[in-house]
Amino acid sequence: MALAAVGRQQREGVPPMEAALRYVERKALRTDPREGFVEAHVAVQAGCGRHLLRDVLLLLTGAVPEEAAQVLRSARLVPLRKPDGRSRPIGIGGWLRRFASSLAVDVVRADTVAWLQRSGQLGMRTQGGAEVVIHTIRAAWDQSTRAAQQYDTREAFRRGAAAAQPHADGPAPRPLKRARDDGQGDDSIADAPGGARPEEDFACIRIDFQNAFNRVPRSIARRLLCRHAPHCVPLFDRLYGVPGNKADDPILSVGGSTLTIAARTGCTQGCWLSPLICALLIAHLTERVLAKEPGGKPPDACSGILSYLDDVHIFGPLEFATRVAHAFAAETATIAPGMLLTKVVGFAAGKSMPSADRLPPGVDADKPSHWVSYGEGFTIMNVLAARHAGDEQQDDRQLVQNQQFCEVHRLVAALDAHAAHMLLAYVTCARPTYWMRTLPPAWASNAALAHDAFAQSMLRDITGHVTRAAPDGRDVLPADDPEDDDDGSLGQWGLAAFIASIPRKHGGCGYRSAVRLAPAAYFASVTR
Repeated sequence: MALAAVGRQQREGVPPMEAALRYVERKALRTDPREGFVEAHVAVQAGCGRHLLRDVLLLLTGAVPEEAAQVLRSARLVPLRKPDGRSRPIGIGGWLRRFASSLAVDVVRADTVAWLQRSGQLGMRTQGGAEVVIHTIRAAWDQSTRAAQQYDTREAFRRGAAAAQPHADGPAPRPLKRARDDGQGDDSIADAPGGARPEEDFACIRIDFQNAFNRVPRSIARRLLCRHAPHCVPLFDRLYGVPGNKADDPILSVGGSTLTIAARTGCTQGCWLSPLICALLIAHLTERVLAKEPGGKPPDACSGILSYLDDVHIFGPLEFATRVAHAFAAETATIAPGMLLTKVVGFAAGKSMPSADRLPPGVDADKPSHWVSYGEGFTIMNVLAARHAGDEQQDDRQLVQNQQFCEVHRLVAALDAHAAHMLLAYVTCARPTYWMRTLPPAWASNAALAHDAFAQSMLRDITGHVTRAAPDGRDVLPADDPEDDDDGSLGQWGLAAFIASIPRKHGGCGYRSAVRLAPAAYFASVTR
């Protein structure tokens, strides 16, 4: 019934089972092949979809026999490679289990989604959740520091000069002048005693977890599913648990053989239950942490905890942010001891930088907890938004398999690491807005132009020629181009033209879209 309702396939006179099958079949046909459901496309187009999709519904309802479930758990455990060449702890299973889990996530109840959002978890069924996190924290920072930013030093100086009292050691001190000293808002604080500028009391602490999806305890995961998504429990038991042992941590059996793996934490890589369980756990931790605060909530509207899956952001006054961050770390160690904190980064308003011991420690020795400037902190968050851009972000797996591009990218990185970052961010992200957000916000136009000039000279050194654009309409770089050199360089095509010429199906942008989307300040300068 839930599948039929969510897909709006149930009509008068259509049985619920038939309506559910229609929804599942249409989802298989409209799914992007890059999602890993190519088998579902082929099955439906070959006329076998009804038979396979009935098996999916049996899997969702937990009606699969235990003998078959044991095979289903261990089918096609292909290890997934990390960028550094190592294997992930848990491999990718077959498409059937991943497709079934995606359907289960589709029908998560509206009240569960509302509870997640009330708990600050915006990583599940929330449109643009990563963007909402960033814009909310920006708005909170602006609201918290508005009085300081709109401080009118000229008016304070005039008032101080008119009522200046003689001092024994000289005239009255002049208020410090700031760059933004022309604020004329209704909440201007020029009438403050002595004309003193107020302190900027705001901080944001970002917490990440080491391999979070693979370290969530399955015992707490099942309890959270029973409470907030009970329709996922039969699927969870068939994929990760052993019937009859529900009170204890589930154990993963391998292929019905005598060998069992005590997999008491985590979900299979690629399973759609992974983000759901992670979101439920982070929301549960947030709820427990805030319950210990006075009134069971943040002190004001400009403070709180916002999360996008396992990326947690605690913001508000410095004292509140640091206290809640330590409480969050302690609660995590109690509820999910296997989930380890890493990459704890904080940034605060004002000129002074808090001490590092006010942050909870991370587990990685090479990634100690530290404070960064305000601009660098939001740069880190903007990269998070670009990474979670969803359909706006192109798949870069095929691109990094292109040996010629990897060689060029290596040469760029040897000369300028930041230019290499911009290059990779551009060719793997379709929307220039996300690409531009990876730039430090403190860059002015003059600094950007100076960097473009350096990048242009750098690319000219790499190619050995003055770069120019490829002819309009050319989608691929011809292998027999007489003007292209055989010495490993890109000749007069140039790096930008080469990246533009990579077809979209190979992970590039295509020349026409590259010209349309490229930021003019960078790519126009290197393709003239």
